[in-house]
Amino acid sequence: MNLKRLFALALMLTAPLGTLRAQERFSDMIAVTEVEVPVRVLARGKPVAGLTREDFELFDGGVLQTIVGFEERELWTARGQQPSPELVPAGPDPTSRRLLLLFDFTFSRRQRLARALRDIRRSLDQQLQPTDRVGIATYGTVSGLNLLVGFTNDRDKVDLALDAVQAMLDAKGKRQREILGQLHAARFSDAGGTGGSSTFSTLAEELSPTAALAVLAGPVEYDDSEDDGVIIQEKTSFFGPIKVRVEVDVTEPINTAQDAVDSVEDLAAVRAFGISLAELATLLKSVGGQKDMILLSEGLGGGLFQDAYSLHYLEKISRAFKDAGWTLHGIDVGGVPGIDESGFSADMLLYLADGTGGDLVENVNDFSVATARVLQRTGIVYVLTFQPTAEGEEGEFHPLEVRLKNPQKGVKIIHRPGYYTARSLADREAYEQRADAAEWLLTNLESNELDVEVFAESVTDPMGGTRVPVAVELGGKTLMDIRTKHRSKLELQLVVLDADSQIREILNGEEKVDFDKSGGVLNAGGVRFVGELGLPPGDYQLRVLVRSSRRPEVFLATYPLAVGPNAENTLPPPPPEVERTAENWITIETERRSAYFQ
Repeated sequence: MNLKRLFALALMLTAPLGTLRAQERFSDMIAVTEVEVPVRVLARGKPVAGLTREDFELFDGGVLQTIVGFEERELWTARGQQPSPELVPAGPDPTSRRLLLLFDFTFSRRQRLARALRDIRRSLDQQLQPTDRVGIATYGTVSGLNLLVGFTNDRDKVDLALDAVQAMLDAKGKRQREILGQLHAARFSDAGGTGGSSTFSTLAEELSPTAALAVLAGPVEYDDSEDDGVIIQEKTSFFGPIKVRVEVDVTEPINTAQDAVDSVEDLAAVRAFGISLAELATLLKSVGGQKDMILLSEGLGGGLFQDAYSLHYLEKISRAFKDAGWTLHGIDVGGVPGIDESGFSADMLLYLADGTGGDLVENVNDFSVATARVLQRTGIVYVLTFQPTAEGEEGEFHPLEVRLKNPQKGVKIIHRPGYYTARSLADREAYEQRADAAEWLLTNLESNELDVEVFAESVTDPMGGTRVPVAVELGGKTLMDIRTKHRSKLELQLVVLDADSQIREILNGEEKVDFDKSGGVLNAGGVRFVGELGLPPGDYQLRVLVRSSRRPEVFLATYPLAVGPNAENTLPPPPPEVERTAENWITIETERRSAYFQ
């Protein structure tokens, strides 16, 4: 299920900003207007082809909906049979399958993962179709979530990533370094940035431009103080403080986690797992095509699955997958259990797969059969689109039901159980806000709900080099208008786009402001983000986003920027420091990230 957002880009290219602001707030402009529901129809475990829009009925909360869009995606053919020529595009196909294999080092025993890896590697080339684009990822409580390679149909890169997984399971650090170096060179062929290849362009090809920007914007640390779920009783973990991140440029060996989780005490491991997978799904929301993740794991141990805290974090995964349009399938790598063998349960995998419309494969010892079963059962997907007739409360879950008008005996329909209505921008979690920012910055959306001034200047030094000092000021009056009782994080995201609309540099800055303690300074001046860009001569555009973590107001605008000798800009130069005395301004140094490797 993919929640489409109405950006009204054609209107924004011609209508003045004031017209838009008079009609609606920024938060209204990005409301959900359409819902996509992928549906699988199986007869004796095999997909049914050839159905049409007229064969389906779709109900939202028990109310029959009008299906306004319909698409049949054929992603699987029988072994040895070639797909139709029209299904094999010359370049990346936005309607093809994106398959992510995720190896779970925390809730699995290494020898079981190793056996599954061997079987899958042996059969993957036979099972995948030319249109399939595959990503490889690992998860461990120590190492975090590592995306070794994004979605690619280059089987050499996939093989290198699987070689790296094998080296991790073997705990061979030197071998890991060798393989990761080869994989790095294969993915980023022009790592120095001397030609056309950059970190951003590579990740944009593997993931999507929006996901690439969200990843490059930096790691997110999850803030439990803004958790809206059950009251979480924090446990002290053996692994210490948990930092949630999705690492895409892996060049160092990955520390594998322990072979088994303490079934009673280590709820922190479940917490880290839940938040990490939720963040991954959210960051990959903009990935196109049919999105299926295969989680290779043994599941939670002992009584952890029955714990309310554990279920809370597993529900985070389920919700994030539903929101982002990903289907999660579980493969229990424990295989057929032996006599008196216990310690792991596949209940977690069943819970996640069932909640996202996926499958669970368990009690098998040949894992090539397991992956073949998942790929076959997801080979034909019908995508039904409807426009919700009732919005409901913010964040409300809407149950969905899909039926065949003429049901046949033995036919099974599988789809996601429902969708969530949009939540307030201020109520979204840290990783959701990070993905939102990337999405907005790569559209033509604009908003002036905050009083912001932008300054930039092209400066040529005596040696002929150029630098671009930048300042973004958030006025004190607008800050006091959005003041909150609690500390609020003020955030700047600035991206530089070149003439080809490729991102060249990123400036990030954030500061938590206590309005009660800093009210005097804010009233006199405000908050100023400062930084410097390093750009070669040329014409660029600056996309500037400023927002508060606790209020829905957003500033989002575009500015032209010329860099080089005698460059003329409409933006004013940054004011001299003497005109912005320290006692009147909270100054925040921004972090600069180049889209090219340094």
